[in-house]
Amino acid sequence: MDEFELIHQYFKKLSKTQNFLNDGCEIPIPNNKKLVVTKDILISEMHFFRNDPPNLIAQKALNKNLSDLASMGAMPYGYLMGISLPKNIDKKFIESFCDGLYFIKNLYDLDLFGGDTNFNTNNIMIMSVTMFGLVNKNQNLMPHDKAKIGDKVYISGELGNSYIGYLILSGKINVNKDDYQEFIDRYLTFQCKIDLGLKIIDKANACTDISDGLKKDLTKICNASNLSANIDVRKIPINKKIKNLIEKNIITLDEILSWGDDYELLFCGNEKNFQNQSEIYEIGEMVELGVDERRIRFI
Repeated sequence: MDEFELIHQYFKKLSKTQNFLNDGCEIPIPNNKKLVVTKDILISEMHFFRNDPPNLIAQKALNKNLSDLASMGAMPYGYLMGISLPKNIDKKFIESFCDGLYFIKNLYDLDLFGGDTNFNTNNIMIMSVTMFGLVNKNQNLMPHDKAKIGDKVYISGELGNSYIGYLILSGKINVNKDDYQEFIDRYLTFQCKIDLGLKIIDKANACTDISDGLKKDLTKICNASNLSANIDVRKIPINKKIKNLIEKNIITLDEILSWGDDYELLFCGNEKNFQNQSEIYEIGEMVELGVDERRIRFI
C-alpha cells in the first residue's frame, strides 16, 4: 500500500470539506466564531502499545487533543493528522484504525482537513494530530493564569484508572484482569469532557486537563496565577479497588497523583458558580502563596 492509496481509499472518507488534491487546504471559519488550536504527538510503546486495538489507538490520538479543547471550552471542529506507520502494516490494521477515526468523527461531527502519511522501516508508529476548535468571537478561553484566592479547586472524575490499566497491560502489577477490566478499558480509550467545558467556560477562572498528573497540572495553574493550592486528599475521587491496591502497598497515592493520562478537567472558580453542577468534585482551595513558596499543600 502506498501513500496515495492510503489517503484516497481510507482517509478521504473522513473529510466533508477537502478533496486532498492540493498541497494544502483552506479551513473555513463560520461567522461569529474564532479558531483555536492544539497539538499532541503519540509514539508506540510510549503512549500506547503496538498490540492495542487499532480503532482505540485512533480514538486515543484524537481524544488527547479533544481533551485540550474541552479545557479551553471549545467545540471540536476538525484536525490535521500526520502519521508514520511500519512498512509492513496490513490493511486490517488500517481499516480498524480508520473505524476509530470514523467513530470520533460521528461523535463530534469532526472533519479531517488534511495531513501527511509515510511508512518507516523502524517498526514504530507515530501520530501527530493538530486539532481545531471553535468558540464565539467575543468569548475568552479558559486560561491557566486567572485563578483567584478563595477559588475552590474541582476535578471532573476519578483519578488513577488509566494508570492501573497501564500497569496491568505492561505486566508491572499482577492482578486478575477480569476484576480490573474497567481500568484496562479506561487506559485504552476515554470520553472527553467537551460538554462540561462548554458549561463552565463562563464560570471557571482557570482550567486545564489532567494529562500529566494532578500534581503537575495543578502546579501549572498555581505558577501561572502565582498562588498556592490546599488540597484535601480525602476528597480526591479514587476508585475503591485502587484504594485497596494502595492499602496493600502495591501502588502509592503519589503514583496516582503524578502519572497522568486521566484527561479529567481540573478547574478553579467561585463555589457559587458550581453549586448545581453535577459530576464534579471539590478537592481544595486556592490560597495566597506562602513564605515557603510551596505551590501545592496536601492536607
